[in-house]
Amino acid sequence: MGFEEMSMIALRRTTARLAYSAMKPRVMQILSGLNKDQWQSRETLVARQNSQIQRLLEYAYTYVPYYQDLFKKIGFHPADFASDPATFKELPLLDKQTARKNHERLITTEEPCRRNLVRVATGGTTGEPLHLLHGPVYLDSNTAHIYHKMSWSGWRVGDPQGWLWGHAVVGQGARPSVANRAKNQLVQRLESNAFHMTRESLDRFASQLEGKPGCVVWSYVSSMVQFAQFVRQRGHNIRARAVYTSGEPLFDHQRALIHETFGCRVHSNYSCVE
Repeated sequence: MGFEEMSMIALRRTTARLAYSAMKPRVMQILSGLNKDQWQSRETLVARQNSQIQRLLEYAYTYVPYYQDLFKKIGFHPADFASDPATFKELPLLDKQTARKNHERLITTEEPCRRNLVRVATGGTTGEPLHLLHGPVYLDSNTAHIYHKMSWSGWRVGDPQGWLWGHAVVGQGARPSVANRAKNQLVQRLESNAFHMTRESLDRFASQLEGKPGCVVWSYVSSMVQFAQFVRQRGHNIRARAVYTSGEPLFDHQRALIHETFGCRVHSNYSCVE
């Protein structure tokens, strides 16, 4: 890599960081914390975890009807956790059936937060999607955690990222808004709809990735396998930094196909919308 190319990468990363700091300051703040926390001692992390759990319990006790009633029923108070973290085990697990039955009572009553909730659903891996509401704090935290994971492959904010994803573009053949396209160009984000994969859309996505060597690519396992097969059949030459798969188990033969196609390590990412 020559000096000019290294300078362009540094400039691109700096520009993207400045853009994110202006548009999504909380994302950058959380990401900075994650980058520091990964080097902390276990004792420090446990103490921070307990502090966050304490805040969560106090919030649920104040604003969430389901947990207000549950705490009263089992005789639990957030102060109990503060004095003895082991009391957290007294809280029953929240399963999907209970969440569906108590959907409205699990929504916060804090009005400023309620006004900014976004309706989402899980992938439905178990057969029936679970519908949820996300707030801006969760959305920013999720973005920061994704970027943190990507950084382990050497990726940095401002480096290209490709998303063959289901929530990237809404509707068959729909295109992102002008504002989203401008933002994506600024932060080097490429998108294609995994729920509407055509020869044209995959060719376009593959051509875009060919022009972004060293990109990180995300998709569901089955979508990425289909895309890898398409890339090989069409003769595209994509050299990625890393591929992250999600939504399904990644089997050895699938990992091998993706690795051979894109010339990089393949990471099986486990996470859940809920």
